[in-house]
Amino acid sequence: MAKAVGVSDDGKSLPGEAGGLRIELANLRHRLEMAEQEKEELRAANELLEEQNSILGNLAVAFHRLYSSTDYVQVVDIVKEIIVNLIGSNEFSIHVLDGNKGQPVLITREGKAGSTTAERDRVIAETTSTGELFMADEKMLRDKKKPVACIPLKLRGATMGTIVLDGLLVQKKRFGKQDREIFELLGNHASMALYLGKLNWIVAREVKLKLRDAIEDLTPPTTTSIKSIVSILSDKKPR
Repeated sequence: MAKAVGVSDDGKSLPGEAGGLRIELANLRHRLEMAEQEKEELRAANELLEEQNSILGNLAVAFHRLYSSTDYVQVVDIVKEIIVNLIGSNEFSIHVLDGNKGQPVLITREGKAGSTTAERDRVIAETTSTGELFMADEKMLRDKKKPVACIPLKLRGATMGTIVLDGLLVQKKRFGKQDREIFELLGNHASMALYLGKLNWIVAREVKLKLRDAIEDLTPPTTTSIKSIVSILSDKKPR
């Protein structure tokens, strides 16, 4: 018996079967597109995670160097390296407050000095007084009237100075989410490292002065002379 035109072996019409196949094919294409999109999102998330891990690793090394050094000048140089290499700024300055006068003192500068404007001074003054981090948004990054960031240097909860960023490297187009965390970590760790560096300098200087006064001749050291030196260092009279 001859098969009817347009009818398949199971009795379904060919146009209807083709329509069903087209729908199924469209669904498969949609699922494939979704899978590709998820794949791209996972790849982007993985790249971001690797970048964050790299930054954290570099920070750990940098902070280890900060605390390994007891030299104030070397600590300042390490902080400058962190700002250039991990933050991406080549125009910045570091200011600390004079303990007696309470006035900011410039201890180092890299690149061109920021323009002296009322807005710039206001941002720095607010950061110093409130201890709150200032970060310019993408629209403000090229505004030379303000710093691109102002990082408070905090010690035991008090603001002891500021790191003022006035410009970014060419490849640094904007701040990322991790930059805020880096700034806060840098502000806390840099201030502590500078404090320890200055403390070490003061202690070393005082010890050297007292030792110079204690050793008056080149006679061999005796128990009595050692006790005398120790008593001078501790500001106690020898027994």
